[in-house]
Amino acid sequence: MAQVFKKLRAWFEGFGITLLVLWSVLFLAVFATSMCGPALPYLVRDFIAEEAVVVAMIGYLSSARNLSSTIASSVSGVFADKSGKRNVILASLCLTPIAFLLYSFSKDLCWVFVATLILGFFHGFSNPQFKALFVDLAPRTSMAMVFAFFNLSWILAEIPAPILGGFLSDVFNTKLPFIVAFGISVIALLIFVKGFKSMKDQTKIEPSNSSSMTDDSESQRPHGQVLIVFCLVSLLLGLGDGILMPIITAFLMFRLGTSSIEMGIAFSVAYGLLMALSQVPGAKIADKFGKKSIIIICILVATPLSLLLPFTLSLMPFVVILGLNNFIGYLWSPAFSAWIADKMGVDARGKAFGFTSASYGTGTIVGPAIGGLLWTLFYPNTFLPFMTGTIPFFLIIPLIILLKE
Repeated sequence: MAQVFKKLRAWFEGFGITLLVLWSVLFLAVFATSMCGPALPYLVRDFIAEEAVVVAMIGYLSSARNLSSTIASSVSGVFADKSGKRNVILASLCLTPIAFLLYSFSKDLCWVFVATLILGFFHGFSNPQFKALFVDLAPRTSMAMVFAFFNLSWILAEIPAPILGGFLSDVFNTKLPFIVAFGISVIALLIFVKGFKSMKDQTKIEPSNSSSMTDDSESQRPHGQVLIVFCLVSLLLGLGDGILMPIITAFLMFRLGTSSIEMGIAFSVAYGLLMALSQVPGAKIADKFGKKSIIIICILVATPLSLLLPFTLSLMPFVVILGLNNFIGYLWSPAFSAWIADKMGVDARGKAFGFTSASYGTGTIVGPAIGGLLWTLFYPNTFLPFMTGTIPFFLIIPLIILLKE
């Protein structure tokens, strides 16, 4: 065990202090948001008593957040070109404390909607630039491994954060997680301001003949056919995730009868822990067998597991199946991000990640509303909503086959 921790420490230190500062800021920002996740459905329930309306409202809130995120992602690259990636991230970090204050003092759902829109804007505006700046600063090692390290910043935050948020909500007050999140978001902002200058001075410029850029002409055109396919894949991925999220939340709340802390544990294990464990193996498999192969195989293996979820009768088997689904499904996450970075090159990465993030966000705008509607229409039959949520994932496969490595 000691050897494992030594190797992990050496791996983290290999990315440098500046990159670790950026990693820590993203970790804290996502930690604050994830901590509020288990409390938000119960905050909505405090304002609305009827079950069907609560489920629908959870879907609408998710769609509203994703709409805001998508709009922000679409313009993020333009602002980054004019003022720089670091300024875009700084501006977005200034918004998060405002959102958590609105949640903390909310009097009705209008406050909740405004706070949700602000958080959506933060994620959409900053995430493409976090990703692009991270690649700019990273050492020229395996691109898939770089993205595995990047993904761990937000995935590791999602392990303890939901449990803490559920605990604070259950034991003390529904709004306490949002108050704590406000303090964490301020700390993240201060750390970024402190490390801002060193990031600016150490940003690396990738040479035009970098090995990470391919020679085919499509890779030089960020608006070419390659990026269109990447955007379509992201759109379908967001649609599938968007449909399933309110269905999973509703199943936990109303079919399994979980408390806020139990929901936090479920999300922490199934999403945070299992997704974190998938990142490094996923990067290594992609380097050995290729990006296309791992994406197709993971989709074919992971997606059918979602169809087992509506047959679970207790929390434990639900978490095990959902966790296995996420572990296999997210093995291909580093490969996909690395594929985009390799094709686009340093000058187009900000825009490319902005467009793909916007495409993913577009799917997650429509998806939650569909998921909430499906739950309302077919409940107590929960199999049909889950089955509908798997369709977009299978549609990704023919698009991946079209791409050349």
